[in-house]
Amino acid sequence: SSDLAAVQALERELGVEGVEAVRSILVEGESLESCFLRFLRAQSFRVHQTAKALKAHLTWRASMKPARLANLTPGEICGCADELLHKYMPTWHQGFDRQGRPVVFSHYGKFRFGPVMGAGVTVEKILQVHTSNSERTARLCGKQSSKLGRDVSNALIIMDTEGWDPNNLRTKSAFDWSHGLAKIDSEHYPDRLGQLLIINAPSSVYYFYKSVSWVLPEKARSRVRIFGGRDTWEPVLRELIEPSELPSDYGGSGPALVPTEEPSPQWAGSDRNSDVLAERQGQ
Repeated sequence: SSDLAAVQALERELGVEGVEAVRSILVEGESLESCFLRFLRAQSFRVHQTAKALKAHLTWRASMKPARLANLTPGEICGCADELLHKYMPTWHQGFDRQGRPVVFSHYGKFRFGPVMGAGVTVEKILQVHTSNSERTARLCGKQSSKLGRDVSNALIIMDTEGWDPNNLRTKSAFDWSHGLAKIDSEHYPDRLGQLLIINAPSSVYYFYKSVSWVLPEKARSRVRIFGGRDTWEPVLRELIEPSELPSDYGGSGPALVPTEEPSPQWAGSDRNSDVLAERQGQ
C-alpha cells in the first residue's frame, strides 16, 4: 500500500541508527509503523520533511524528558501546591469512547491565569504540565492498542469551558500558552488528537478559538467542534461514548469523577475500563 511504501521510504531516509532512536522513544504498546504514520500524516507524507521532524522531536525529547514529566504531579512540575493547579486547570482521563480511544477531560472553564501566575508558575511550566498530560494520553493509547489488538493512536478530548473568565483573553500569557499548546501538539504529538469537543462555550471562547486557531494545521482544525449549552453537546457525547464510560456529570451512567477538591487529576481506573471495553469488543 502507499502507507507501507511511505513508511519504508522513511526508514531508508532515517537509516538504521535513526530508526532505532525512534524505536527507543515509543510508548509501550505503540508500533514503529503507527508512530511513523502519525508523523508522515502531519507532514503530508513528505518523507524528507518527516525525517527532519522526527529528528527534531528526538532532540526535544532528550532535553524536555516528557516520560519523566508524565511521572510527576502538576504541582511537582510547577513547584507549587497540587491543589492550586487542580483547582484552576483540572485535566483527567476517564473511560474510553466507542472506538476504544481514551477520553480526556479538561475543565478549562476553571482556568484562571491570575492566581496561577501569582504563585510563581510560568507559562513554560504550564506547558510542561500539558506535555505531561499529552505523554500520559499517549501511554493510554499504547495500552489500548495492546489490549484491543489493533492500533489506537489518538484520543477524544473534551474541553469544558463552563465558567470561562473573559479576562483570560486580556493577558499576553493566554496567547503564549495557547500558541505553545498548538506547537507541542503539532510538533511532538502529531495526530494524537482524534477529536476535540469544546462544550459549554460562551461567545468569548468562540472568539478566542478563532483568534488562535490559525496556528493549528487545517487537519487539526477540522477535528474541533464547539458547542454551547448542554442540549447541544450531550447527545453528541452519548453517541461517541457508551453511557457506562461517561461520567454522570456529562450525561452518562459512569461514576462522577469530575475533580472537585481532590489534590491530583484523575488518571486512574483505565485498566478496569480497558478490560470492560476489550470484553465488549470481543477481544
